Amino acid sequence: MIMAMSSIHPLRSKHRRAFSLVELLTVIAIIALLTAIIYPTVTKSMASARRDKASSNLRQICLAYLSYMQEGGKLKTLRTNNYGEWAAQLARYTGLNDAAVYFVDDDPAQEGFILPQTVLTNPNDASSVQTSGFASAPIAYAFASGTYTQSPPSTTPIVWTRGLQPDGTWSANSPYKGQGGFIGFLDGHVEWFNSLDNPENPSEGVLTAYGTNQRTKSILEAIGAQSGKPNPPNILEYTPPSA
Repeated sequence: MIMAMSSIHPLRSKHRRAFSLVELLTVIAIIALLTAIIYPTVTKSMASARRDKASSNLRQICLAYLSYMQEGGKLKTLRTNNYGEWAAQLARYTGLNDAAVYFVDDDPAQEGFILPQTVLTNPNDASSVQTSGFASAPIAYAFASGTYTQSPPSTTPIVWTRGLQPDGTWSANSPYKGQGGFIGFLDGHVEWFNSLDNPENPSEGVLTAYGTNQRTKSILEAIGAQSGKPNPPNILEYTPPSA
């Protein structure tokens, strides 16, 4: 028994070579280098996924608006006094009651808010938008209220990322922090714009002024608010409190 134990002992005492300080620092440097290479790619992919989600949600809103507009076989417009009522009418008449489609991930205006789960607490009662908390929540979008029913579907905006300014750019406190925004059109399609400037002609915009073929960067001109027609559309939008 003593001999057997003696024969095992050398194996247990076999020397194991440890990492040197230089080798350890080399491994750390390689990990840091790989992180520096991978992190921007992962971050970009996550941002792209969030935008895809927002685009999909905005398209749901546009399609719900189309459904509302065509309900009953006769075209009608959606005219309300505030953005809560606007979304409440879609929720009541089209079933789009999921509040999540109206919010954007990482929107700075959402900080400190408990976001509502639904637009209406009672789908049969548009006034229940007040009890749901949606009427005062930091909605990521602005809405065109009272859009003309004869508006060209492919060029008329009905909903767009909040914070769009008269010069065709988005403000720094917009959901994408001034880097651009989405616009959803009356025909249901959604586009991303860094700004509404026309890169081919800086004096023009990328939108079409209502009732004309002229290019514009003004969302008001695009929805027909400045067309001179009676009962022009107006814009409904959440305004973040001043800092």
